[in-house]
Amino acid sequence: MLKFVFLFAVVACAWGQTADYCAASLCNGSKHIACGNNGDYASTCAADRKLIDISSYKTAIVDKHNGYRNTVAAGNLPGFLSAVRMGTMQWDDELASLAALNVKQCAMKHDACRNTDRFKWSGQNLAWYWSIPAATVDKAINNGIDSWFNEYKDATMAQIDSYSSGTAVIGHFTPIVNDRNIRVGCALLSQGRNNGVEYFFACNYAQTNVLNRKIYTSGTTASQCTTGTNPSYPALCSASEPIDANVV
Repeated sequence: MLKFVFLFAVVACAWGQTADYCAASLCNGSKHIACGNNGDYASTCAADRKLIDISSYKTAIVDKHNGYRNTVAAGNLPGFLSAVRMGTMQWDDELASLAALNVKQCAMKHDACRNTDRFKWSGQNLAWYWSIPAATVDKAINNGIDSWFNEYKDATMAQIDSYSSGTAVIGHFTPIVNDRNIRVGCALLSQGRNNGVEYFFACNYAQTNVLNRKIYTSGTTASQCTTGTNPSYPALCSASEPIDANVV
């Protein structure tokens, strides 16, 4: 008999690439996940805990995000207007390495700060999946991203125009369709638990949710892209579009 449990979480605020993750300028008083972190697993992790090599899944993760972004930017998601300049999301190794530090906690717990020199307002989505028998890596990743996006059912265009969390959980959906979110990096950890296997999945983004700011600017699809559109995702700007992820 198949058994599974799935949970997810989101964080709003902060993020960037630097050699000094302890720099006071990065986190506005919070502790950076990488400051003083030697990369070890937490002592509470199971003996069989393992950081999974998801390098072969990078393209699939990015494509899944861009597919959802393209649907929204084209105006094909009921209840949501099209976007004038939604960027193409691309993989970022630094964001992924910081996401790895999160999952090595072996807990559904947001880090207080993951900012870098390049990304001053980094966001983070988390997901947890447990099942008997063990789920595939594909399933753990796809369940996470799909569940984040499916929060659109509780979101409104008014919240896209001026972000507010309200009573319903929508804060995983909004980073996926943030028009300045041009970078993502993810990590996945597995370990045994209660005779099954649990996965901790984290994706870090160039930008987070910022209260009272636009998630994306609505209007004629791709009408404000200055470098043309992405041939694979025609409702998105090209991958070379000069989008500043630090503009909130």
